[in-house]
Amino acid sequence: MNYIKETLKYIFKTFFPLAAILILPAVVLGVFVKPMSSISFIPDYAVTGVESYSDVFRLVFRASHIKNVYPPVLIFLSLFLGMCFGFSFIEKHFRTGRKILFQNPVAGINETFFPVLTVLMICTLLMVLYSLILISVVYLLHIILSGDGLPSVLNIIVSTFVSISIFILFIALTGPVIFMIPLKMTYGYAFSDAFSSAFAIMGKKAFKIIFSGVFPFLLVAIIEYVLTFFTLYDFITIIISICMYLFIIMYVISYVMIVMFDVSGLERRDIKQTFGSNKGK
Repeated sequence: MNYIKETLKYIFKTFFPLAAILILPAVVLGVFVKPMSSISFIPDYAVTGVESYSDVFRLVFRASHIKNVYPPVLIFLSLFLGMCFGFSFIEKHFRTGRKILFQNPVAGINETFFPVLTVLMICTLLMVLYSLILISVVYLLHIILSGDGLPSVLNIIVSTFVSISIFILFIALTGPVIFMIPLKMTYGYAFSDAFSSAFAIMGKKAFKIIFSGVFPFLLVAIIEYVLTFFTLYDFITIIISICMYLFIIMYVISYVMIVMFDVSGLERRDIKQTFGSNKGK
């Protein structure tokens, strides 16, 4: 199965209900955080003199407007609610073939509360660790290859390659963690069972699954890189960021469920219903 194609196809088919569920976290993230700043900082880095670790830190997080405690809390809560509703919606759609939107939302949260909360906390810790490692490696490369001041051409090339490599490694490590959500929802696994089963899923088609998971982030990173050559009003930048985050969140949740159902050999009634309706016409 081509997971990228199937995920994009599913997003197109269910765009409006998914967008209604996931627009809140997309808006919150779009307002406070620049998409893919851990890769798209390279063009700014290429023309910036670096003299300390904090200079690289500011480059990576320059577009982030997080200056107080409440934005990260809002981001976490909005992502939590969006993922709870999103996974619940898709799981029911796959199992019943019906698009059940906001019917008994409390039940939807109850079904996904602990799986999503556990995974979101783990991913948050991994994201902090990833960011610190990335900034440290880029700064170390700068000191070795360029010293103080502007980075050399070799420095820029090496830093770009390393940044992308570290990001792919981060996705490869966090991917199995996210698969714990549908495993705990569908099978009721305990943490240890869900964790081991998630890595087992990744192991069956590792390259294909990892590449499909990296795809939306690399696409957004390329768009972000292209946008650095244009001067845009702040509100336009925010709107673009919201659209990018909406796409990423919709893709990741849909992709995880599609892969889990495919690798586990579970029946998807949303596909059967479509085929049945076509035959009846």
